[in-house]
Amino acid sequence: MGIPTGAVKYFIGVGTSLWGILSAYLFAKSILEPMDYIEGVRVFLTHQDDPNQLVIGIIEIFITTPAEFAKLAVVGLMGMTFLWVYGMLKAR
Repeated sequence: MGIPTGAVKYFIGVGTSLWGILSAYLFAKSILEPMDYIEGVRVFLTHQDDPNQLVIGIIEIFITTPAEFAKLAVVGLMGMTFLWVYGMLKAR
């Protein structure tokens, strides 16, 4: 089995298991976490005069919607697959 075939099998295998999806989500979330805080500062600075909008903006940043969960899981799966390929190429 070559590396491209193994990468596809890894992506599908991890993507079809519950633990794989959760791991991929947590992997992507941990990488992108600092961006949430930057977005939080931006919301705070632009909505200081309207407390309701400020609270809604902060909640929208830190609460994960199903669409965001799916997007982060796919990003995490791609990152994990690229790292798998890198590991396989380095092991040669």
